[in-house]
Parts: sequence; structure tokens; C-alpha cells
Amino acid sequence: MFGIKDNWKDAGCYTTGCFEPSGAFTPESDHPTMTAAAERARYLNGGPESVNADLLAALSGLCPLGANGPLDAAIAECRRAKQPTLAERLTALGNQARAAIQRAS
Repeated sequence: MFGIKDNWKDAGCYTTGCFEPSGAFTPESDHPTMTAAAERARYLNGGPESVNADLLAALSGLCPLGANGPLDAAIAECRRAKQPTLAERLTALGNQARAAIQRAS
């Protein structure tokens, strides 16, 4: 079972990790807010995928919904430079990013 441990020594640091049957806590990742830690713990425990708000903002800037963004320009440049494999990979990345943005909306 994954949970959250408040690192009282480091103000504003919440650690997600696994509570072992022995009671020991094995850390997995650190987060600046309790909300971010709770989202990560929920995901680790099999809950629905959650996307960090800062990540969503960055993705929205690279791959805006219904418009061309910097990632689209990079894909077009790869196609012009005859690098189809890279263009395909970037297109797949853009599709995944847009899907994450739509799920979070």
C-alpha cells in the first residue's frame, strides 16, 4: 500500500512511498504539496492517472488543442528534412500530450 509521509524536517516536502508490512516506509518520490503527493499515491495504488498541473501547462504550450504549436512546427521541419521516423515519434508524442490535456479538461 502506497501512502504519504510528511517530511517535517523539510518544510513543504511530502514523500510518497510504500508502507511495508514491518511498518518501514520505502520512499518513492517527493512532492511540494500534499495534493500532488495524494495524486501520486492514488496513481500508485491503482487509481486513475493524474497529470500534474505544471506539466499540463507545459504540454498545452507545446501542443495546444485545435491549433498548431511549437511541436507541430518541429514535426513539419522533420518532414522537410526527410526525417520521417523522428516526425512519426514526435507526432505520437503530440497525440499522447493532447489526449492527456483533454482527459484533464
